[in-house]
Amino acid sequence: MSRTDRTPIAPIDPESHSCARRLDRRGFLRDTGLFVAAVLAAQGLAPNAALAESARYMEPVTKAGRERTYAIPATDSVSVDSADSVVLVRSKGKVYAFSLECPHKGRMLEWQAGGGQFFCPKHKARFSPDGANVGGRKTSALDRYAVRKVGGNITIALDRVLSANGSPAEWAAAAITV
Repeated sequence: MSRTDRTPIAPIDPESHSCARRLDRRGFLRDTGLFVAAVLAAQGLAPNAALAESARYMEPVTKAGRERTYAIPATDSVSVDSADSVVLVRSKGKVYAFSLECPHKGRMLEWQAGGGQFFCPKHKARFSPDGANVGGRKTSALDRYAVRKVGGNITIALDRVLSANGSPAEWAAAAITV
């Protein structure tokens, strides 16, 4: 698609619309780069320090029906598969898989590297790397996907979404230890 084939998108007032604009891969990477640049400018950090905490783009190693398999991250990090709306987080010896959408109204979450948390711009909720709600509007924790470790990979069942309110024991167990 050439640049001239694109139709401009009118700005959306987030207060009057509940649906989020979905980004393609190019848009996601562009917006992530702009976010990192803004963090660098605001905090005066060296590029390598900020990039170590920013979200990374990832793709599944394999796809089989509603399952996706990803390489387990080697270090604590946040990785996003925007095509399947999956967020993979490695934090404090555990790996979690979440939907990229907030459980409240389906708004796309943002990773705030400086604060080490997810943020929902719709209702200002904040979530820790393990998906627990830590501030803002009192919503539930982030929904987790059922996961299992297969060799050096993590397999996610996209059709097994676990809610902290609906099945707290399964939600708590939806992590692998690394």
